[in-house]
Amino acid sequence: MKNVYTAIALILFFQVATAAPRTLITATSNGNWSNKSSWSLKRVPANGDSIVIPQNTTVAYDAKVSLSNVYLVINGTLVMKQATTLNFDKPSTVVIGSAGQIRTVNPGKDNSQKINMDTYDNPIFQGKGVYGGVKGILNGPLMITTNGKGWVVPAQNAPTPLPVKFVSFTVARQQNLVLIQWSTATEINSRDFEIERSSDGTNWTTITSVNAAGQSTALLTYSYTDRSAAGAVVYYRIRQVDLDGAFTYTDVRTIKLENSQADVKVITASPSTLYVSFSQPIQSGVTLRLTSMTGQVISQQQVSNPAGQVQFNAPSHNTGIYVLTITDNKNLKISKQVLL
Repeated sequence: MKNVYTAIALILFFQVATAAPRTLITATSNGNWSNKSSWSLKRVPANGDSIVIPQNTTVAYDAKVSLSNVYLVINGTLVMKQATTLNFDKPSTVVIGSAGQIRTVNPGKDNSQKINMDTYDNPIFQGKGVYGGVKGILNGPLMITTNGKGWVVPAQNAPTPLPVKFVSFTVARQQNLVLIQWSTATEINSRDFEIERSSDGTNWTTITSVNAAGQSTALLTYSYTDRSAAGAVVYYRIRQVDLDGAFTYTDVRTIKLENSQADVKVITASPSTLYVSFSQPIQSGVTLRLTSMTGQVISQQQVSNPAGQVQFNAPSHNTGIYVLTITDNKNLKISKQVLL
């Protein structure tokens, strides 16, 4: 796994010096490349984008476009229609994940489709012609960069994840303060997390920046306390920025600063880790108890005056549905079903 991460890191490193910041755009459904509704930003990919085709998603390329400073990740399928051309100029990278592929409508029979990359260091293609329709199906894992010497097969058959995989993002009251917490399962070339705040959900202000790990495959938890939040309702989101300037946003979280009932959420972070999020402090001891559907106690944990995100670890168990019960010595009693 380290070899794959190193390969991706090297590609991005060579791009940092010359690449402008990139914006993440993801295919949200099966459809045509030129259809704006196929993409998360409701527009077609453009120069300066990080373009992602997720697993189990097929995008039919139906255009003749030249792009520069793009990072295309294909974990699903890119189908080249007849008489189409996709040109990549420096600096650009194309990554085909282990479950991804590039193919044409009639694989191996028609050469009217081409993907061209400005690979002048590549003696095989002599500068152009990275993929043609007569070559059939191009299966991953493969990657190619305009600064390289042609297609490179990663050392291990590993997926090509997005730079940061979030597993939780919560906000909680602490009297007049707001505790903001988030966790990541993986990070590749991550630079920082910019926390943005809004009073109306439309106009945003960056209130701080928190350094990211850069490279990690472990479960990591971050936090920040906002001491200047004001208003009845406050909105938060996180802008995650990569080393090369590409960025993406989390979903928006809302917190009420006026008196309200505590909201408790349970988040599955991994097969053996849960996060229990309390939207405001609980002024008592709390018991967290994980049981099977037959009532067998799998794990139990005591927490004093919890606020914000609490980590709950479950020992070895079979995959299935379990019940997490949260109780105190007063009126709190919540049960949540979780899949572990």
